[in-house]
Amino acid sequence: MPDVYRAAGKDMNIRKTGCCVNCDAELYEIRQVQTKGPYAGHPSRLGAPLDGGLAVTFLLMDGTLCDLSLCAECGPAAEGNLPRIWRKVMNSMVYEQKHTGEGDYKQLNLTLAANPPLGMLYTRTLKDKWRDRLV
Repeated sequence: MPDVYRAAGKDMNIRKTGCCVNCDAELYEIRQVQTKGPYAGHPSRLGAPLDGGLAVTFLLMDGTLCDLSLCAECGPAAEGNLPRIWRKVMNSMVYEQKHTGEGDYKQLNLTLAANPPLGMLYTRTLKDKWRDRLV
């Protein structure tokens, strides 16, 4: 049974809201930042997407799709970094469940570990993805 939290240790690398899942570059206007709690320093309120942000759609093993946000530099190389990127996604889910007290992170580990991404399907800009909401 994989245990992402135990494998990552207490200094697990987690995603930052509104940032590239690979390098943490800001992809949206940051309007407010968390000042306390487990997410201190992380963005808490986002504005419009910045130029260069990409929404990359991955096909997961069970056939579902997963969109991840990456910067223009990391997007083209995402497939080569997929194991590390997916580990960061799993770490983030576990971290959130551990610190909010919601859900069973061990069950989530099993679900995520059993359903890894197989590869990239397509890429579009974040501005294109959110076009209908930006009007």
